[in-house]
Amino acid sequence: MIRILTDSTSDILPEEGKKLGVEIIPLNVTFENGVTYKDGIELNYEEFYAKLEKCKNLPVTSQPSPKLFLEKFNDAKNSGDDVIAIVISANLSGTFQSATIAAEECGYDRIFIVDSGTVTMGINLLVKLALQLKDKNLPTEEIVKILNEEKDKIRILAVVNELKYLQKGGRLSKAAAFAGGILGIKPIIVSKNGTIKAAGKARKMSEAVEMIFALAEKEGGIDKTKDIIAAYCADEKFVEDILIYLKENIGIDDIECRNIGTVVGTHVGPKAAGFAYFTKHIVD
Repeated sequence: MIRILTDSTSDILPEEGKKLGVEIIPLNVTFENGVTYKDGIELNYEEFYAKLEKCKNLPVTSQPSPKLFLEKFNDAKNSGDDVIAIVISANLSGTFQSATIAAEECGYDRIFIVDSGTVTMGINLLVKLALQLKDKNLPTEEIVKILNEEKDKIRILAVVNELKYLQKGGRLSKAAAFAGGILGIKPIIVSKNGTIKAAGKARKMSEAVEMIFALAEKEGGIDKTKDIIAAYCADEKFVEDILIYLKENIGIDDIECRNIGTVVGTHVGPKAAGFAYFTKHIVD
């Protein structure tokens, strides 16, 4: 049997994981008062964003210990199962390192760790692809090969409606955040190849949405034959314009829509939205 494992930054909650047959390893979220929660287990999205809005300093996320992975790996070893672990980009977290340490300690050659090169809904897309390939009864090595090829095509494009969280995280000066707030500036961000970067800015949501889809085309276009996930932080209303654009301009109206969790949500705040997809082809 092939076991699919991921971490909580995939924003797949434990109950959903059980239904999908995916095991979830939680990261840790520590708030400024020193209290640490297991992401997605001891802290749900509603509780997280409520606490985030009250924070003077942003919470800190930290990788799970190798021990958590080792428990899962040893269990698979004892059962003679293969494991495909799909984790957050190694450029964004030490989770990949923890999984690698655990795999080495386990000493079992049927553990395959995939650095997703992405985060949040991007990981979610890769996990769903792994499940689809597993359902086709492909060999483990073939699934891993395809995942490593397809992960480079994953893009996340988003618009940030509120600047104070970027400022709190040191990604924007207080003066720039204040001025941007007065002018209604909405930064556009892109996640690809293991990084999250600024990709532009707009003054209106309508302008921001047009910029996002222009950027998607520049990045190689949207592959409509594969899954697309729309995403929002805390309030679904912020993703409505993106869903409308996908339906009316791209011709896609059956879109999964999900809440963005702690890793990205910490830095963009509760008023952000975007979508994750596979490009038709990679543009350098």
